[in-house]
Amino acid sequence: MPGELIVHGSANLLNRGLGDPGLDQELRDRRDLQVRVLTQADAPAEQRAHSWSVQEIVATSEEAAARELIQLADACGMTCFHTQPPWDAAPTSKHVAVARAESWASRTGHRFYVGLMWRPDIEAVPGTFQSYGRGRSRLWHCLAAVELDYGGSRMRACSWHADVFDPQWRISEAYQIAWIANNGNVPTLIGCDSNSLPASRVGVPWSRRWRRPWQPTTWSDPDPYPGTGWFPDRVHQLDPTASGVRGDRRADRILVDPQFGQLIDTAVEAGRPLECSTGHWPTDRHPPRRVDRIYGTHHFRGRVAGFEAISTDAAKRASDHLPVLAHVQLGDTPP
Repeated sequence: MPGELIVHGSANLLNRGLGDPGLDQELRDRRDLQVRVLTQADAPAEQRAHSWSVQEIVATSEEAAARELIQLADACGMTCFHTQPPWDAAPTSKHVAVARAESWASRTGHRFYVGLMWRPDIEAVPGTFQSYGRGRSRLWHCLAAVELDYGGSRMRACSWHADVFDPQWRISEAYQIAWIANNGNVPTLIGCDSNSLPASRVGVPWSRRWRRPWQPTTWSDPDPYPGTGWFPDRVHQLDPTASGVRGDRRADRILVDPQFGQLIDTAVEAGRPLECSTGHWPTDRHPPRRVDRIYGTHHFRGRVAGFEAISTDAAKRASDHLPVLAHVQLGDTPP
């Protein structure tokens, strides 16, 4: 399917796996809502995701996280097995596209995992699954990566969950993510909860440029923090090197700057009005922000046909993050 238009999604699933849905009706309802949102039953077939990056699978072990991802993929009519049967025994985490979380664990032993799932007619390329964590990559949570074959065209899909607490750690992570994405010159999409503000630059309309001709570009996303009241968690999102109250964009700059990571923010590349993916949850004190993003390597420059956040009522009740979708053109060679 060279040149085929495919849809890749990214979704933070708000502590999926934590608690007992058999005892908690509210939790059970939210899990069902997540499946309903990810399957996009009400959307036209051509707009439904071919593959998903998912974050915030919460479990006490890699095996438990793998079981949770298998259950989710089955419920969504997808698969998450990067190796094909027959197996010597029942499938384990080594067969499942879930990253090995090596980060801090809570008092109950839970960690945050990420994973990938895709339609059954798409094949994972044998031997391409990679898990990056605290040990060799200094990632606070983890990143999962696998090459997918869409019937002739290959793409590496990644799922990543950035550090929520430490801006300096996010900067350190960004250098690693840029290397992972660009290693091997493979077309790559990274669906993630970035936990930070975007740093892409866009042209200023001519109607405004005459006021500041020395500033032909501006941030793709306005800074939501100036003018907001103080609250404890705000400290994790501010840039201490800036004057006044400014949201921290330093990690994202490393990823998208042409001199550094050279990644593209597919939402910006699509040229669509930008939609915030957080800020709708009752307990979220941060202003609305676009922290859920899908990055692409240079192979997708000029090949992003669309981008959207799923902002239905069901999506807003399913998680504190809205899922996002990138519509991209696959090809055998870079444009």
